Amino acid sequence: MTFNVIIIVTLILQINCYPSFKIGSTNLKIWNDRDRLTWKDFQGKPIDSVKTIYGKAGSAHSALSLKVIFCDHLSNYRVQCYFDRNLSWVSGKGLGSELLLRHEQLHFDIYELYARKLRKGLDSLISAGSNNSRIEEEFIHNSSLLKEYSFRYDKETRHGVSPTNQEKWNLRVEKELKELEQYSTTEKNFFCTK
Repeated sequence: MTFNVIIIVTLILQINCYPSFKIGSTNLKIWNDRDRLTWKDFQGKPIDSVKTIYGKAGSAHSALSLKVIFCDHLSNYRVQCYFDRNLSWVSGKGLGSELLLRHEQLHFDIYELYARKLRKGLDSLISAGSNNSRIEEEFIHNSSLLKEYSFRYDKETRHGVSPTNQEKWNLRVEKELKELEQYSTTEKNFFCTK
């Protein structure tokens, strides 16, 4: 069985509070280690051109984002990893496939891993008194590493159809998340009222 997975990477850096990003929005699922993805989370409409290219093989699309919001001053920030239900979809034989769902979940976990790496980097930069441009560089560098890591994950697992390699990646990401557990908090002194 072959599945094709499409991931659109969205990375956003906001220097001011971003009011349209509402945490309680029902279309956004904030990463949580106890609340795993289900096929019900994939509520978007499949893109016809993608269905045509991949045919009946089945495909899934996860709209994943890292968002950084700074408020008032640099030491007051929020880094969040979220899944957009309205922009994520599954088609063909992909629907109902536990293998594909586990693969998509690990993409979500990888985004959280890089959110933690970014939080760690921001803490170090802010402690060192770095300026905005250095913080932007850190964000861009982290985004580049995330893209490379996700690409390697898809390549090595063959988009989730290699169960042995998928399990290796599951263990690898789980280990890395535990190593960065102290950076699992999404907010640092966040009290913005805008």
